[in-house]
Amino acid sequence: MAIAWASHFEFADGANYTGFEDFLFDDPPAVPAYNASKDFRHSSSRPRRMKACLQCRSSKVKCDLLKPCTACFKRGCPELCKEDENQGSCFYCKQKKLKCNKQRPCDQCVKRCRTEDCRTDELKMEQCTESTGQISMSSGHNFVESAQSLGAPNQVDTGPVLEFIERPLQTPLKIVFPDISQFRMRESLKLQHVVFRRVWETGYSLSSLTRLFNQLPYCIRQALDEGLFTLERLRQLRNKESGCTMPAQEDMHSEPSIIQMTDDEVPDFILRQDGSYIGYYAYEWEPSTQRRKSVQVSQGLAGFLSMHPEEVMARVGHSDHYLPNSEIEFLGAILIEIFRTDGKARHRYHRLVRCCPKTGKFVEPLIVRMTTCRELDSFGRLVKTSHFMENVDVAEYNKALRENPEICRPFVSEIGDMRSGEELLSDCNRDCLFNECFESWTKSEEGLAKLFKFSELVRKKIWPLKQALERYENQAGSEECIGLHSIEEQQVWKSL
Repeated sequence: MAIAWASHFEFADGANYTGFEDFLFDDPPAVPAYNASKDFRHSSSRPRRMKACLQCRSSKVKCDLLKPCTACFKRGCPELCKEDENQGSCFYCKQKKLKCNKQRPCDQCVKRCRTEDCRTDELKMEQCTESTGQISMSSGHNFVESAQSLGAPNQVDTGPVLEFIERPLQTPLKIVFPDISQFRMRESLKLQHVVFRRVWETGYSLSSLTRLFNQLPYCIRQALDEGLFTLERLRQLRNKESGCTMPAQEDMHSEPSIIQMTDDEVPDFILRQDGSYIGYYAYEWEPSTQRRKSVQVSQGLAGFLSMHPEEVMARVGHSDHYLPNSEIEFLGAILIEIFRTDGKARHRYHRLVRCCPKTGKFVEPLIVRMTTCRELDSFGRLVKTSHFMENVDVAEYNKALRENPEICRPFVSEIGDMRSGEELLSDCNRDCLFNECFESWTKSEEGLAKLFKFSELVRKKIWPLKQALERYENQAGSEECIGLHSIEEQQVWKSL
């Protein structure tokens, strides 16, 4: 219609039609109204089904799905009323779209020195509301405080205090990490022994350690429980004699551990001149509770792992370091140190695997000589362990395997694995992935025979401890309990 009137513009002007303006253009088409309810129905996801909290599920009690629920409120623990043990991603990772491991603090915040700001959305909103409330309450005093500050010209302005530095630090480094392990895996694994706490706080991945000890066969687990019970009983008797009767449960919320990067020059260790020395790492332990007090890592070890010193310290502090070898060899190295009773420096040969820090793939296997030193206090309790690593060639390992096979890959060589150094390096990837793991050993008759030998070897290692405990309990209250007969039992009793 508008096109027809435009083509006859002269006719409309000649007729002096006053209503032309009303018919010049047609009315615009009607725009459909925005249906908010329909768009919301299509964009929103299906509502999540509410689940019972962890406390009600563990106690097998009906939960009313409230937050907190009535059952947790009656128990006096409303803060523990959670649907899932794992927390969600932190506020920073959600904002920057990073992959969060759902721990507090997470790995992304640790790398960026934002450990204290690693919070969830709910905690962030609560802190914002609290801060706004404080600002509104103190707004009336801002003018008085500013006037007082202007009236004191002699005062020195200290400026803001920076808690974190957004750049790589120079060595030597020293960082304090919260003790996030807190022996928290003991309830799931039923290993309620203070002696075994050192395993959780060595810095290795907690998920890998949990999977390893949950997959232990029954024969090895039973022998391990017997040895840990014997060590725990001897430790309690030794602490009672020395006057340290504080229970281990009181140490759950203790001070954080200190992770420190040190130099490679150690006066107590003679360095080789051929460049085979790699580095060292040391732990300091609380003698009565076996809590990790501090960790020292050398700069050479960080360079050997192809990591930045800060990354090494962060992984050790948050128990996120990968296992250095296969499951069988790693368990043997752990048990030989747990059931060791003397304070002398001993060296052993291990096969280690270096992994890529980014991808986690195996990069290069090598054979190292590990020298372990243990420091004891005046009561014979363990206070410090130091580990020195040296790279050795295949000829030295083969010579040690012929002369003294007990120090070559403990527990593994003693059950019949007498492969040479060349074979160990060539079979490293297959051993770590398939051959030297408990899951593959339980599927063959040869593997079951190795498991039986492994359990018998564990019982052989704990036999002197059982004899020392039995003799002490039989002669408790007499002065003759101190004079243990065998030299081996004297060493056992002195170091516990």
